[in-house]
Amino acid sequence: MPETDKTTQPAKTKIRIPLAAKILGGVVVLVAGTIFGAYQYFSRDLPSTARLEMIEPALKTQVFADDGSLVGEFYIEDRALVRLEDIPKHMIDAIIAVEDRKFYSHWGIDIFGITRALLKNIRSGQVVQGGSTITQQLGRNLFDMFENTLTRKIKEALLAVRIERAYSKDEILEMYLNQIYFGAGAHGVEAAARVFFGKHANELSIGESALIAGLPKNPRDYSPIYNLERSLQRRDIVLASMVDYGVLRAEDAERIKQEPITTKTSRDEKSDFAAYFLEEVRKYLERKYGADRIYHDGLRVYTALDPYLQHVAEDSMEVQIQRMEKWRKYENDKARYDSLFAKGEHEGPPDYLQSAVVAIDVN
Repeated sequence: MPETDKTTQPAKTKIRIPLAAKILGGVVVLVAGTIFGAYQYFSRDLPSTARLEMIEPALKTQVFADDGSLVGEFYIEDRALVRLEDIPKHMIDAIIAVEDRKFYSHWGIDIFGITRALLKNIRSGQVVQGGSTITQQLGRNLFDMFENTLTRKIKEALLAVRIERAYSKDEILEMYLNQIYFGAGAHGVEAAARVFFGKHANELSIGESALIAGLPKNPRDYSPIYNLERSLQRRDIVLASMVDYGVLRAEDAERIKQEPITTKTSRDEKSDFAAYFLEEVRKYLERKYGADRIYHDGLRVYTALDPYLQHVAEDSMEVQIQRMEKWRKYENDKARYDSLFAKGEHEGPPDYLQSAVVAIDVN
């Protein structure tokens, strides 16, 4: 056989991988595996985002008189759902400016916002700023994830990413504006507008919207019902944020700060108008439909109550009782009871003179 020409055989080349590259590759694999393992661990008991569509916030039952006027309401949470298009743009701008300026650009979490908040908290030595996006807050509120732990923070972030993948930005914002708590029992911007200003959300001015937008950070301390001065200070911060965000001119913000603002000083549900009648309606509804429907399904109940006659009856009986208390010199009168009750010094049922009226139309 002819000899093989060794010069025609391909040369075998050994590729030597530097030790540093091997170490780097191993580190990359280790980090990737750790991240994947951590994701699997923290995701194992996260609620499915599909549950968002099944969550039906508790709606209040409304009771109307025969003239169509609202007599009273039964609820656990004061809430009325509204569509995003029915919420004023300045209300939306105020919320985004003060809560999450990168809402329309991030993917559920704001890395720069979290880092900024972390550094600020480290410098102050305490938690003075959060880094939660609107999406994170929505997930936290819908699924009651309120424990202050690192594990909860991680799960909250993962859930926010899932929500962003399942819903559009406008859908998320609408859910948020109907879900978030604004204080004084008001959940959502519509309920907040009614509680604090006695109007619908679409009737709010820029100043009123800014005041409401500032409440979620601390609903109790910034409540205009309990601390109007601090509430207005917080409103001014929101207005400044709107200017910085570019949705409000500085001169307009200064003008709004000088405008008088009138808030409601008491809650409608504290009124005792037709209280006994409403209690009978409530008991009837509970027997017929069950308590769950009363406090969750948002029933609209129409009655034959005449508001004018009810006011006349209540006022006339109140005058007559006061006359009798003064004439008989009763020790326990209504004025004394109200005073003790306001101070928390009276327990048990009322012990003052009471009355009832029965009106029958025989025609």
